Amino acid sequence: MVRVKICGITRADDARAAVDAGADAIGLVFAESPRRVTVDVARTIVATLPPFVVPVGVFTSTPIGEIREVARACRLRAVQVHRVLTPNDVTLLDLLYVLQACRIGSRADAESAARAIGDAVLLDAKAGDAEGGTGKTFDWSLVAGITFGKPIILAGGLTPTNVESAIRAVRPMAVDVSTSVEASPGRKSAPAMLDFVRRAKATH
Repeated sequence: MVRVKICGITRADDARAAVDAGADAIGLVFAESPRRVTVDVARTIVATLPPFVVPVGVFTSTPIGEIREVARACRLRAVQVHRVLTPNDVTLLDLLYVLQACRIGSRADAESAARAIGDAVLLDAKAGDAEGGTGKTFDWSLVAGITFGKPIILAGGLTPTNVESAIRAVRPMAVDVSTSVEASPGRKSAPAMLDFVRRAKATH
């Protein structure tokens, strides 16, 4: 069964609704974004989660040492980093599950993503200079036939209406959604989250 991460959670109520919908992980954004949270808010949200729902911190240019401090303070269990990581970076993020986010706009981008460092690779759409959260999809056929050698998490413009096709095309371990399950930026829609999770987990 495909797992689901609901990203851009900014409120404890939305985290609880995501859990009730069946989400396996939630994303807490610490980068510049309408969905950005403070350490204090993130800590409050994480405290509401049951033990088997994974809190993931989302970072862009934050130094590795600071990522470690935030992860420790908020009791994160995974980090999603939107920049190229080195083996030393991953070593310094010990005890955390590391998702290397890669933006896909061409076959060359997909082939580069297959060499990414980390425990899993998150495939997002390349849209200008944005590091993610654009609500745009990429051409899923670009990753066809590429051996990644690690779990794939598919992101980028996923919605309740296209997630089934996306899963069948890419066969990821997990899917990541944010924009399409919002009532407004940073505020989630419980019905939309439930619809997305049900469709994703029912896809074979």
